[in-house]
Amino acid sequence: MSEARGVQEAVEVARLLQPHRVAVELIGYADPQSRPLLNEAVAEGVLEWRDFMPNDEALKRLDGALAGLSLLHDEPNYRHSMPTKIVEYMAHGIPVITTPSPRAVELVERYQCGLVVPWQDPQAVARAVLQLRDNPFERIGTGGRGYAAARANHHWPNSARRFVTQLEAWAGVKS
Repeated sequence: MSEARGVQEAVEVARLLQPHRVAVELIGYADPQSRPLLNEAVAEGVLEWRDFMPNDEALKRLDGALAGLSLLHDEPNYRHSMPTKIVEYMAHGIPVITTPSPRAVELVERYQCGLVVPWQDPQAVARAVLQLRDNPFERIGTGGRGYAAARANHHWPNSARRFVTQLEAWAGVKS
């Protein structure tokens, strides 16, 4: 977690959601600049932060979540990269709340699997979380569409043979 990945916004979202009894849990390594902010928020009881955790353990914590946040800032590197966190949320049937990086918007709009909020706008994120909390049909439908899309379009067994064939071609290996 870092400033460019929206850590400050995530902490503010947790503060805004606390009176609504919506818990925020952040998982992952935080850079040295973000650690004091996260430790302070944990000490205040605003959120839970779990530092680095192996991917298989972190993914287990997604089950039952209300939404998955991807609050990347408008940085050149994020404009063209596939937001894998969003695909992981989709694969777990969790609605996505994301900032409007082009690839994130493409996923959310194509599959109708979440909500797009403005850059660096914790209040909009909190409203989106509460919207999903208060509309179970929307939440379940959004999560279900994301799951179906991830299964059909981003599921390893569906791509494995093509991927291995490409690697073999680059390596000059004949199948």
